[in-house]
Amino acid sequence: MKLSDEQQKQVVEFMERTWPKDAGCPICHRNDWAIRNRTFEVIEHAEGSARNLRRLSMPLVAVTCENCGNVVFMNAALLGLASPVAKANADRDKPAD
Repeated sequence: MKLSDEQQKQVVEFMERTWPKDAGCPICHRNDWAIRNRTFEVIEHAEGSARNLRRLSMPLVAVTCENCGNVVFMNAALLGLASPVAKANADRDKPAD
């Protein structure tokens, strides 16, 4: 999903509220971050068939160090930028009654 300018601003505001003021890159220690204008997703690893279409996923925003290329991923649903995992998928991992 492409992030609008307003959504990118939300990410910056979240980082300003929650990250330490001197939150440098853990690799190169520079404080030179760029927010990518798209979300990405990580998909749950499922044993067995790779065609299991009911796997859980997590939407992510990539924040990249402009000096060394290190990437930090932030949960886009937690930031309010994407819908959380569908309830139907989440419910499948609950124990049966």
